[in-house]
Amino acid sequence: AHLKLENLQHYIIGPDGDFETIAEGTWEFEWPMDYTDLSQTTLINQPLALLDEQDTLTSVTLSPLSLSLTVQGPSAQKASDDPETDLSIFYETDNIYLLTKDGKIPLPWQSIGASADGDTLLVTYTFGKIMDTASITGLELNGLNITF
Repeated sequence: AHLKLENLQHYIIGPDGDFETIAEGTWEFEWPMDYTDLSQTTLINQPLALLDEQDTLTSVTLSPLSLSLTVQGPSAQKASDDPETDLSIFYETDNIYLLTKDGKIPLPWQSIGASADGDTLLVTYTFGKIMDTASITGLELNGLNITF
């Protein structure tokens, strides 16, 4: 990988209220990358009533860093048409759990984002740490149990 930062300027406001230069110039970095995609996508195709009974959870993708849910249906279309659509089902921690061999644990997400395009909604949870996906057997979302 190669990264070049040209004309980088970074300042802070000093104690006297003036800008003080922290970094200025051009930097180039190169490093080798060795990456293996450890994500696993499971096709679900089960009803998941968000705002409409006709919504479907089509797939779940689990990786050591994140969990993504793909939902299709009228609620996804509504979220695509109106960014203010209430999708709080995904933000409430008592609605979603990771299932393990030993029981269930609350989803340890650090941040969450949703994007909608037409009738497809993608919700991605970013974990605050690397998860051992081998110990995760499924997902519980709003009472729906999904096995990986």
